[in-house]
Amino acid sequence: MKRARSRRINRKLRALPHERLLAQLYPRFIPSDPALLKAFGYGPRSVPGLLEVLALDLPETVDMLTADSLSDLGEITALRDRAFQNLRAVRVDRHKVVKDKDGSHFDVLTGGSYFIASLALVLDEVVRRYTKDAPAPDGILVTLPHRHQLAFHVIRDRSVAPHCTPWPGSPPWASSSHRAR
Repeated sequence: MKRARSRRINRKLRALPHERLLAQLYPRFIPSDPALLKAFGYGPRSVPGLLEVLALDLPETVDMLTADSLSDLGEITALRDRAFQNLRAVRVDRHKVVKDKDGSHFDVLTGGSYFIASLALVLDEVVRRYTKDAPAPDGILVTLPHRHQLAFHVIRDRSVAPHCTPWPGSPPWASSSHRAR
């Protein structure tokens, strides 16, 4: 089954003119399941539990490209650079600021593109574009509900997540034992 799919993808790759193929290349997240590492181990682990891989956006499907599929297309760094260039041009159909009674808020981006969630890979640029603000040194809280949506909150203080358990290396205010002075 996997070999048949790989052959089908390779046929598609050979049928497309190289420039058109490059124009349809995007980075995408997939689970970093150990069973997937052989085929997709070339992808950086930019987020815990996820791999960044290259995908080909075709009219009828989106195919994740394996290391074997990429071997004939060019150097991985150049392919990845082009995929990121394409990602930066992805159209967001809607930007909504969802506010809570306490004043906290999330920016939510949605769109028809299968790569809206992948915009998390260029999050600093996204934050500047949609909030007109620079990311804070305390980080950004991000959620990827599905491939057509990205939600984020630039952390300015503890108010957005007072009950969250901090990750190792979190800023001091994230600790429940930290008290404002």
